[in-house]
Amino acid sequence: MGSSALSEGEFSVSSISYKDFIPPLALRLFKKLIIRKNENLSAITEELKQKYKSYSLYYEDLIIDSLLSYKKNGFYIDIGANDPVKFNNTARFYQRGWYGINIEPNPELFKRLEEARKRDINLNIGVGEKETELTFYHISAHTHSSFNKQAAIKAARDFHERLVAENKGSTLAASIRCICQRNRSRFHVR
Repeated sequence: MGSSALSEGEFSVSSISYKDFIPPLALRLFKKLIIRKNENLSAITEELKQKYKSYSLYYEDLIIDSLLSYKKNGFYIDIGANDPVKFNNTARFYQRGWYGINIEPNPELFKRLEEARKRDINLNIGVGEKETELTFYHISAHTHSSFNKQAAIKAARDFHERLVAENKGSTLAASIRCICQRNRSRFHVR
């Protein structure tokens, strides 16, 4: 352990602050929430989402945008894309002209993506280590649906939701590598 000198590329854990991982915009949002802590949290959250045009559940789109220095165009792969707008991590980028691959195993949500995301490649499949058929457990709160039965049941119980459908072996799953190889002729990364 001895020496406290660091070589180039090394860092000390003690020198890292949580502020190093939170983009300035998100830090301002958190400070605003703390200042207004006596108000209704959900009302504040909605106000902030509107002000900063976040579509993600926890402002992931704002954080990603900040980390990418507000890049004007690009390509994304959205696994578990959900609704094309609500709780969607790529809607902000799509509206700016980005495009990509949306992977959504829920047939209802997939249909919404097909209607709203014409520039994107939308796939009604799951992601796994290899190509196989899986059982999809559809929970009434879409964001809690899963290919893992125990996780789906626990989410339904914990969040007072219900299991809507158990689609046995009806959902195809493929690896990300396979998905990209099959669709590479359909997109051009700028």
